[in-house]
Amino acid sequence: RFDGISGHVDVPVLDVETDQLTIEVWINLEELAPGGCCTSLFSPDGWQPGWLHYNLRTDNNIEFALNSGGPNNHNTEADAVPFDEWVYIASVYDRDEAIVRTYVNGGELDVNPPDFSSPQPVLFEVPAQVAAWEDTRFITGLLDEFAIYDSALSEDRILAHFQAAPSTGASLL
Repeated sequence: RFDGISGHVDVPVLDVETDQLTIEVWINLEELAPGGCCTSLFSPDGWQPGWLHYNLRTDNNIEFALNSGGPNNHNTEADAVPFDEWVYIASVYDRDEAIVRTYVNGGELDVNPPDFSSPQPVLFEVPAQVAAWEDTRFITGLLDEFAIYDSALSEDRILAHFQAAPSTGASLL
């Protein structure tokens, strides 16, 4: 549970450079961070080429922002993440395809723009935070099963991760 005031998880330097990335999380959002811009799901300490900022915007859309990757902000439609219910979200980036795909509860959403005019590797070369950015933009709500993969998970794999959760009615082996 994150309190929207100071709660977050510090992530050490991962020292990873990858051309493919999947970031996923279960979220039960209570409210967005005050102040306008965004509520941070994951952000490195700063804003440099190749650094990923994964946010919820003021209209509850999901933003995948890769600095200097063409148009920086790749956003879903508004109201992609409702309040006060568990939602599984995942975004997949593939430098070779120069595209980002975002999923909510296993289904793909439209992303505007979906492609990168100058695709680049994603760099994890500085500390980062989950549920905040530079001790601001805090999440109020619950997060679970936060993961970053250095590969582009398939649509079938994303759906399988969603369906594996007991709350979806799926059977666990």
